[in-house]
Amino acid sequence: MNSTIINAKKLGYFRVAGATPEIKVADVDFNLQEHLQLIKLAEQEQIDLLIFPDFSLTGVTCQDLFKQNILLEKTKLALEKLKTALAESNLNIILTIPEKINGKLVKVLHFLNRNTIIKIMMPVEKSACLSKYFASPDELITDPSGEYYLMKPETSFFLKNNISGINFCLGVYQSIIDLYKNYSNKALIPNINVVMSSYPELIENRTGTEKNLSAFAQLAQTGIVYLSPGYGESTTDYIYSGRGYIFEQDCLLAATTLYEPDLMIGDLDLQILTNSDFSTSRRSNLRSNDGNKTPTDFTNAKSSTCLTVDPIISLELNQITKPLRPLKSNQITGPNKNTLRSESIADQAKNNELYRKFSENPFLPEDSKEHKAYFDSILNMAAQGLRKRLEHINNPRVILGLSGGLDSTLALLIAVRTQRILKKSNQNILCVSMPGFGTTDRTYNNTKKLADACNTSYIEIPITAAVKQHFKDINHDPNLHDVTYENAQARERTQILMDLANQRGGIVLGTGDLSESALGFVTYAGDHMSMYHINGGIPKTLIRHLIEYEAKNFMAENFHSKQEPPAKQGENLAKILFDILATPVSPELLPPEQGKIAQQTEYLIGPYELHDLFLYHFMRYQFAPRKILFITEQTFGNKYDRPTIIKWLKLFYKRFFANQFKRSAAPDGPIISQIALSPRQSFAMPSDAVVKLWIEDLEGLN
Repeated sequence: MNSTIINAKKLGYFRVAGATPEIKVADVDFNLQEHLQLIKLAEQEQIDLLIFPDFSLTGVTCQDLFKQNILLEKTKLALEKLKTALAESNLNIILTIPEKINGKLVKVLHFLNRNTIIKIMMPVEKSACLSKYFASPDELITDPSGEYYLMKPETSFFLKNNISGINFCLGVYQSIIDLYKNYSNKALIPNINVVMSSYPELIENRTGTEKNLSAFAQLAQTGIVYLSPGYGESTTDYIYSGRGYIFEQDCLLAATTLYEPDLMIGDLDLQILTNSDFSTSRRSNLRSNDGNKTPTDFTNAKSSTCLTVDPIISLELNQITKPLRPLKSNQITGPNKNTLRSESIADQAKNNELYRKFSENPFLPEDSKEHKAYFDSILNMAAQGLRKRLEHINNPRVILGLSGGLDSTLALLIAVRTQRILKKSNQNILCVSMPGFGTTDRTYNNTKKLADACNTSYIEIPITAAVKQHFKDINHDPNLHDVTYENAQARERTQILMDLANQRGGIVLGTGDLSESALGFVTYAGDHMSMYHINGGIPKTLIRHLIEYEAKNFMAENFHSKQEPPAKQGENLAKILFDILATPVSPELLPPEQGKIAQQTEYLIGPYELHDLFLYHFMRYQFAPRKILFITEQTFGNKYDRPTIIKWLKLFYKRFFANQFKRSAAPDGPIISQIALSPRQSFAMPSDAVVKLWIEDLEGLN
């Protein structure tokens, strides 16, 4: 088996597939061959769980032919051949067939692998389209042979996963209505939900099915595999398309190609799904008369009736015991389409081999069409936060240290937006330029131009003389460019801003961002401190997008404006913002080299695109370092090699742990997303926690 896939499975990725074979109604032999072909392909693709549509061996549209014994017997023989095909396979399969039990026609769900055969009678609701032929809940009570379980609304499947050690719960449903109705009734809240619908394609399904499933998966923070009957079903009255989806919470991992045989594949992250708040077990339902049992205590022993002792069926998934043929199809760039077609097979040279994609910037929506509204919402949220603070303290002036860098530029743009909301003049914003030892002409000039273009108040207070006097006072050699040399400048600037706020009745607006807070790349009691930390919930990589968005807005205003002065002002502002975006990120605390920035932050602490990716997965899902390394390689493997990624990942953890004391003393500021480091509402940890465990997880991986 491919080493990347083995590592992925050990890290908690679970490969599910929904098969939509071509079928012929009641032609069991033909349908069996299609199933065997898909099973062979599923083995090749190293699928963990393969799901077929409702009654895929016979066709869901057999109607009264379901009652024919010849069809039922042929279907049982076909099922035996499927079991034989699994004898040397790692696959786990779910499918349904029609059977006669105690004289009644019953839908029976089979869970198959080489070691296990589980049969579950599934009552068909009286309102369902198959209720005319199959037994309803009222008709299924006991099974004298003890061969079958009975599917109840609370029935759950507890699956033991020996590969990653992440066990999970599975729920099976017969329609979207069934999903919505019975999900919360399960004895164990399912982490993955399999919907095997027997409903035909209607025009409303074109968008409605995906929307309903997406909304449910996002709300319940769960995984969903949805399948409907495919092409080849009877079109006497209805049309069947083979519509299928795989969702992981709010992410669509895969979708079928309609009206074609297909194998949609998705790699679900069990760690994400099992760590969800909604995955908490209903422990009261796990109590039996024998005492306190956990799901791992349940076995496949049959009871004297089809009712199990508890409404939980415990199964053990197959574990990989032998290598398989190498993959023919690798990473996809979106929901996968029709892997049965040769043209859909991806380039074998691709590094990424998972049927899911990882965003290079997880702080951005996947759909680029949502970006404008997303950026505008963030800017409005921050502006409304500042508005409330200003109104609460009687609308003082906003005091802002403007450096010509990204962070202070965004803080100014938010302040301008806030003044617009308050219907006040931008003159209420005081931009303070404080050039020092490391200030370059480029940032110095952009500072003045930006304040002028925004029509704010502006003053310039050089700090060089004051810092030199401070060095003299503490007996520090100004030629020694150490941490004292750098931090003295940051603290001098903060002192000036705080005193100006007192003098002029203002509030100091902080400019540091979420990424800097995570890395502790701020001076304690320097730029670390303010009276309102406006950028504190926004990562560095997102700040670039927000500034670019505002720049384009100003360009658009310039294009549509008929008044010459405002148009010119908007055009100038956009040009300034684009030049700031092109300026290397730097604290500018060391003297320039030949007039250019000598101190580039990303050379010192690593690329922010990596650190923001680390931060997101560390905070959002509590992933271990080796899993974050894996995700980073899948995302940036063509740009950074493994030793480089490990180098910066270790630095991320070391700085994150070492600088918690700074975050513990962080000022107020608006939380923008789930990834936040506010010590009051978001993330708490002791300042003296030891990072050793996280660093050790990366040892030996170079």
